[in-house]
Formats: sequence, structure tokens, C-alpha cells
Amino acid sequence: MLDVPLCYGGDFLRQARLSDAHKIAVLLKSAIADGSVLPVNEVQIAVEINTYYVYTVEGEIAALGKLTPYGEGAEIGKLVRDKCFQGRGLPNKLVRYMLEIACKQGFAYVFALSIKPRMWNFFEALGFSACQRQALPALWAACYDFTRPSQAYRLMLGQMGKAPSIPSFSGSLKLETDDAISI
Repeated sequence: MLDVPLCYGGDFLRQARLSDAHKIAVLLKSAIADGSVLPVNEVQIAVEINTYYVYTVEGEIAALGKLTPYGEGAEIGKLVRDKCFQGRGLPNKLVRYMLEIACKQGFAYVFALSIKPRMWNFFEALGFSACQRQALPALWAACYDFTRPSQAYRLMLGQMGKAPSIPSFSGSLKLETDDAISI
């Protein structure tokens, strides 16, 4: 299912396309190298392209994230921003968009993990609460390396309306058709 892209000023938030796989792999390279993102190659990205979302600025991918379903929950992962776009709040806008997508897809909650304390603060500011990694979905846990020093965060999507730090995009972003986006 291709989700409807959103226009935020002149920038677009949308589901990734197969043609984005190479750029996604390039953007993930430094985060993989420093250990903050688990390794993935371009072929794996292409196979799972429908789970990636991108924030584009003037047609270039400036930030990306991955929304992976696990039963009634979904993981927000592979959250990376191009260093050229630092200080513009792109990851924040992208995660909010992904939360809207998760709600529309019927997920009860989303979760995220990070080994970086600044990301812990990022997720807390969005209304996520710290949780035990063992409380996350069994399917996810079966593939996870629990020796990683990551902290887990979870947000119950039914609580989104109660969290003032997570405004809905409804009414604040203009809907665009896929045809309106030229990359």
C-alpha cells in the first residue's frame, strides 16, 4: 500500500520508492559504521522498500526512517538525517509523519531503540516512554542482539491525542498526489 505523500512547505514526506534504495544505502553508511544503526545492504533495502519513508528537500532525500510491522506494533528504526540538513528538525517531522502512517495502518503502538542518549531525549520529547526490551514483540526479540547497549522506547498510539508534543498533521500539511512529486 502506497501512502499518500505530504507536502510540508516545499518539502515532501513520502513512502520510499525502489529508485531511492541506493541513496538510502548511502545515507545509512555512516550510521552503520558508527554502530548506531544495524547493518543493511542495498539489496535488503530494495526488498523492504515499502517500509522506508523519506523526507525530501528539493527532490533530494534529506532524512529517512523505517516503519517495520510486528503484529499489533511497529518499530521506527533506521532513522537518519543527511548532515547537510542538520538543525532543520527533519527527523522530528519524519517521525511524526510515520506515527500518522502507523495510526492509519491500525497499529496499537510503535517502538524505537537507540544506543545514543541524544536519541533517547528525542523519543521522550515525542511522548515515547522508556520500556524494557524484553517487553517488545517476540518476533522482533528473536532477531535482536541483546548485547547492544540500546534503550527501548514505546508510544501507545491511542495516547497520541493526549500528548501535546505530538500534534496531528491533519490540517497542517497539504495532501499531494504521487504524480505531483518529481524526483
